[in-house]
Amino acid sequence: MDTVFQKEVEEEYKKINLKWLNLHFKISFYSVILTFLLECLLGLLMYHTGEISSTIPVYLIKFLIIPSTLNALLIFAEYKVIYPNVFSPKIKIFTVSLVSVAICFTVFTIHTGLSSLFIIFAIPILLTSIYGDYALSSITAILSIISLVVSELFIQWDVDKISVFSDGIRMGNFIVSLFVLLAFFAVSLVIIYFEREKNDASLCKDLERQKLRHKIKIDDLTGLYNRIAFRKAIRNMEEDTSSVEYIFVMIDVDNFKLLNDKFGHLAGDNCLIELSGIMKKFCCDCDLFRYGGG
Repeated sequence: MDTVFQKEVEEEYKKINLKWLNLHFKISFYSVILTFLLECLLGLLMYHTGEISSTIPVYLIKFLIIPSTLNALLIFAEYKVIYPNVFSPKIKIFTVSLVSVAICFTVFTIHTGLSSLFIIFAIPILLTSIYGDYALSSITAILSIISLVVSELFIQWDVDKISVFSDGIRMGNFIVSLFVLLAFFAVSLVIIYFEREKNDASLCKDLERQKLRHKIKIDDLTGLYNRIAFRKAIRNMEEDTSSVEYIFVMIDVDNFKLLNDKFGHLAGDNCLIELSGIMKKFCCDCDLFRYGGG
C-alpha cells in the first residue's frame, strides 16, 4: 500500500511541476516582450534627451535588434524543447531554468552600465526553487553568478561602459552584487529545505490516514474487505450510470454454526482463513468481501 501511495504522490508532484513549468515558460516569454517594449521606450527617452552617443542605426542594431533577436531565438528554442512530448520533464525543467539565465545575461550585458540591473539574475534563482531540486537551483545560481562575472569583466558591449576596476565604488558595487546573488542562492536552498520538510510531514500524515481508511474497510480475520466496504461497493454500483456490467457471487459455508459448536470457534476461524486464502489465490481480479463477522 505504501508503494502505491508513494507512486500516486509522485504523479501528483509531476503534475504540479508541469503546471509550474508552463507558467515558468510564460514568465520567460512575457519577460522578453516586456524587455523589448522597455528597450523601445528607453531608446525614445535617450533620443529626446540627446544621450545616444552613437548613430541611430548603430544604436538600434546594438541595443534593440540584436538583443531582441537573441532573446526571441532563446524563447523559440525553449518552446521546441518544452511542448513536443519528446524530452523528459527533467530536461524541460532544466531548459526553462537555464534559458531564463541566458535571457538575463543578454539584458544585463546590453545595459551593464546600470549597476543595479544585476538583481535580474536573482529571478531565475528564485523561480527554480519552486521545483524543490537542490541540483537545479545550484546550477542556476552558479551560472547566474558566472554570467554576471563574464559580462562585467570580459564584455564591453556599450562603449560608454565604465570598468569595475576604474574606481573603488564600481568595484564595491560588483562585489556587493556577487554577495547579493549568493544570498539569494542561500535563501532558495533554505526554501527548498523547509518545503521538503513540510511536504514530508504532510505525506506522513496522509499515509497514516490512508492506512486508517484502509484498515477500517478490512476484516481482521480473513484480510478480505468487510461489510462496510461491501455496502460502499454496492452503493457505487447503484450510482454507476455507465454500461459496465457487474457480477455478484455470494458463497455461504454450510453448517458453519454446527462446525463452531462442535469443534470450537478457533476451528471455524481457521476454516474462514483457509477459504479466504483460496479465494485470494483464484480470484485475484475480483473484489472479495466478508459480510459476516463482527
